[in-house]
Amino acid sequence: MSTPIHYEVGWTDSGSFLRCYHVHETLIDAAQCGLEQRAGWYVFAVENGTERELTTAEDKIVNDFRFAKRNAARA
Repeated sequence: MSTPIHYEVGWTDSGSFLRCYHVHETLIDAAQCGLEQRAGWYVFAVENGTERELTTAEDKIVNDFRFAKRNAARA
């Protein structure tokens, strides 16, 4: 049986914590949503209804995507 998990994007604006509230099924979908937000966005997991930080492996996927997009835009 699989664990119910999805990903969301969070960021701060004027000292307030904001989140997208989208139910992203993949890290890349969430990261694409994050690219539309202000600087400082991050992806977090929601597992069984509880928010948690990304694992090291999940965080690497997000960062590889984020920095590949940034480097492509500079080229």
